[in-house]
Amino acid sequence: MEDHPRRRVTDGPRPRAVVSGVAGFLGSHLADRLVARGWVSSEWRQSENNRSARYYTLTSAGRQQLAAERAQWEKLSRGVDLILSGAGA
Repeated sequence: MEDHPRRRVTDGPRPRAVVSGVAGFLGSHLADRLVARGWVSSEWRQSENNRSARYYTLTSAGRQQLAAERAQWEKLSRGVDLILSGAGA
């Protein structure tokens, strides 16, 4: 299966959508779950090469979830850093 890179679609400084090529089984299921949870919205449009492509956009709820996940990751990462640096001993 040919692998297509993701492209960011921008209207200025912030990306507003991500276009995914052949998502494959895992990618399409993950995207469907993100849509079902309301974290991203999607729509079918014509791509630059005149093919149908599904465009995904992060929603307000998705931005909030991303911030929460990022904060959790930073907390976990700091804990691992403390353990590896020996500060936890």
